[in-house]
Amino acid sequence: MIARTVNFASRENQIIDWYMTVPETLYVSERDYSALSYKEDLEKLLKQVDILIDKYPDALNEGTILRKARILTEYAKENNYTLSTCYSYYNEEKSDLKIRSDVRKQSYGIRILPTNFDEINKCITVTGYDATSSGIILSKSELKLKLNKNRLDYFNMTYMDNCYMNFALGNETLTYLEPRILTKHL
Repeated sequence: MIARTVNFASRENQIIDWYMTVPETLYVSERDYSALSYKEDLEKLLKQVDILIDKYPDALNEGTILRKARILTEYAKENNYTLSTCYSYYNEEKSDLKIRSDVRKQSYGIRILPTNFDEINKCITVTGYDATSSGIILSKSELKLKLNKNRLDYFNMTYMDNCYMNFALGNETLTYLEPRILTKHL
């Protein structure tokens, strides 16, 4: 995990056609296991939050959030980027899985911004792109969390891939999945 301002606009440009279909929202009951296939994606995104907290323990402090948000906003304005493609923290991992002898890698970005709703809740966005080493994007997953005083709450998670599979998981579904990786207590 690197505390570096990055822009994922080139990745987003590759997946612009994926947005043609509206994500289907999954609601999971105790007997419905349709969302369990996304548990691994949820755990990968939560792992990035754990890495962030390990490497930068003050990343979720009020002062750090405001400072990073100001830097991110200025970066987006100066470079004519949309804020939704810019991140304050970056991480890249290589996967053991290969596609036609091409190594797969995951790129992650974390953006932490204060919300406009009130002073207590903060919005944390963790975005992950699964791609080949040649840069072809295979899938995108995004987790939104709220920072409520001393705990992290789920907001939602979206997943899309190059086969036009699009899903949105609500906070009830994410809570039901009970991921093995739990972010550290603040």
